[in-house]
Amino acid sequence: MSRRLNRLIRNPFIQGGVLLTGANFISNFLNYLFHLFVGRGLGPAGYGELATVFAYVFVLSAPLGVINTMIIRKLGEAGFNRQSLAIALFDWFLQRFEKWGLWLIFIIPFIPWMAHLLNLSLSSITFLFFFALLTFSSAIYLAIFNGLKLFLLIAFLIIATTLFKFLAGLLVLVGWGSLLTIYILILVGSLFGLVFSWWFFKYKINPVYLASPSSAINKRLIQILKSPLLIQTSLVVLSLSLLSNLDVMFIKKFATPDIAGFYGVWSLWAKIILYALAPLSGLTLIFTSSAEHAHNKNRFLFISLLSLVGIGLIAFLTYYHLGSSLILVIYGSKFAPIVPFLHLAAVFGFLYTTIHIFTNFYLAQKSKITLILPAFIPLQIVFLYLNRSSFASIMWVEIILSFILATIYLVYWLLNFKSKVSNLPAGRQVKS
Repeated sequence: MSRRLNRLIRNPFIQGGVLLTGANFISNFLNYLFHLFVGRGLGPAGYGELATVFAYVFVLSAPLGVINTMIIRKLGEAGFNRQSLAIALFDWFLQRFEKWGLWLIFIIPFIPWMAHLLNLSLSSITFLFFFALLTFSSAIYLAIFNGLKLFLLIAFLIIATTLFKFLAGLLVLVGWGSLLTIYILILVGSLFGLVFSWWFFKYKINPVYLASPSSAINKRLIQILKSPLLIQTSLVVLSLSLLSNLDVMFIKKFATPDIAGFYGVWSLWAKIILYALAPLSGLTLIFTSSAEHAHNKNRFLFISLLSLVGIGLIAFLTYYHLGSSLILVIYGSKFAPIVPFLHLAAVFGFLYTTIHIFTNFYLAQKSKITLILPAFIPLQIVFLYLNRSSFASIMWVEIILSFILATIYLVYWLLNFKSKVSNLPAGRQVKS
């Protein structure tokens, strides 16, 4: 028994899960306090602006998710040669960024027009531009750190950058800050994360491998970028981001500022479940992609889903029985209109997190089932437009579509898992 327990504790999936779960718990708690402080300090209209900005941040980050997924998958397939490949990948991306990055300055003249189109302030659009630039610059580092399983480093970066955001929310709460204060401190935190990642990559990862990638690696990477698999991954990651953010964009564009703020808080409470399970979802991708751990892929998925059921049930009961007290104490009476809908935020959060976990699981296996997500986005856009100014209608659009997607994923996995077990030799079926 003790030997099995020791083996379980030494399992890299368990160790990485504990470390990243702890770091994400701290980060998400600080992030939750940030949103609490900002909602109370800025009120529904101000918070609606900020919630919409973060919705666009998530959508703009979708290409980074593609890069992250691709790098983790390639490093996992590389096995024990992953360190040299990681540095070759970084050097390749750096060369491309230096070549094409200057074209980004041509976006600047369009910032005022974009502010009007999206019904956002000029400062919000300007923040989006610079934050996207910093985030893209940091994404390659973080993807490589994930692929190399440097979980302690990732945990540090997660907490450190969140502290700047938390400080911004605290300043707003005490009346010493505004939306502009938030934007500036978040950009400072992102810059800190980028500089620290650059320093660690340059001086701590084995300098022996710091050489330009060979022409063979260049050719292989170009083939990857042009491959149908990358196109599939891009569509899926973008669709996953749109699924949980298009609703916030639509309600900001077409509804009143207060309703946008109410919906932003409702959406935040739904995503608390995703934040809690994000480490396990990411680890499912990392370890399922790794050749040495692929045989345990269904076990990793089962652990993630079991954890999700527990957290989802706790969230639903808490929101249902304590929702009124939580909203009134935390945000004040200004946000009372969302209380009757709060328990449904737990339902949406559970369903969306289920989709998130399954998507990572099947992306790691290059499965075509993930294309079900892009197929649903046009339907989502149509139904959101038809219900664009109603809080309750948009909420139900998100819940129903997420339920259908989660059910398709679950049934597909169960059918495949049952098929694999039935094909095992008779002596191994009990063990499986």
